[in-house]
Amino acid sequence: MRTFLMIPLVLLVTSCMELDDAEESETAADATAVGVKLSLARVDYTWTSAGRVAGHLTGRAQVQNLPSDGPARLFVKYRVTNPRGVVRDWTTADGHLVRGDDWEFTTPDYAIAANLGGHAIDGASGANDANIAFQFVVGYTVDGVTRWDNNGGKGKDYRLASAFDLPGAQGPSATLGAAHVVQLESRLEVGAVWHGSVLVDNLAYAKTVDLLYAIDGGTTERTLAAQFEQAAPGTAGKLESWRFAKALGGGSDVHFKIRYRVAGKTYVDDNLGRRYTVHVQP
Repeated sequence: MRTFLMIPLVLLVTSCMELDDAEESETAADATAVGVKLSLARVDYTWTSAGRVAGHLTGRAQVQNLPSDGPARLFVKYRVTNPRGVVRDWTTADGHLVRGDDWEFTTPDYAIAANLGGHAIDGASGANDANIAFQFVVGYTVDGVTRWDNNGGKGKDYRLASAFDLPGAQGPSATLGAAHVVQLESRLEVGAVWHGSVLVDNLAYAKTVDLLYAIDGGTTERTLAAQFEQAAPGTAGKLESWRFAKALGGGSDVHFKIRYRVAGKTYVDDNLGRRYTVHVQP
């Protein structure tokens, strides 16, 4: 169970590139994040010599620890493209366990810009060539069986692109996975003051974010409304952080899930069906 989670954010830019059905990730059509869930993905940068810039995909995923006699493996399966074509066809990068059931993954770097002043990459003259796009899914293998989070079905896959503020770049974006909501931080302090924050995809202006919780293993579920805090830094309004605080008046544990209602739909982050648990921290 997780008690505390902080996730850094950086600016991302979506690409309008669409890929043919023949170039999808080939994950199962009914693979809908059973046992593994993407929490957050972004594109980060590495500055190299001679003004060169490279980008890589990095993110977090949460898994459901299943009975196993052998090691587990989390990985990201991805391809890299730019407006001129395929930079790196389908390949994988292994993740590593951070704590509990949280994993992180990072791909190798891929060149974005050779000359920032000229807005061009190697062998290209157009500014659009400074964008690279990642199409990806997340896999989790236990005892020879692989479970996928492929954004809700075959052919959908996740897509993110490089985030340089160059001519021709599209609007900023980021992804929290198919759930569109994730716990960012939660803490229960001495005196039973519970507070934290939630990150959501800004899918529409009107929305509600609630914490559905029970104290000390009780069966009575209560509702705590979170309040809008700010547009998440570096996401140009595509992500929002919402805060919550509650004086519980006693108790040493809180078990909860997050409910996000927007545009007539309800999304839930329930820690893969187990609810989150926070304990009193001094």
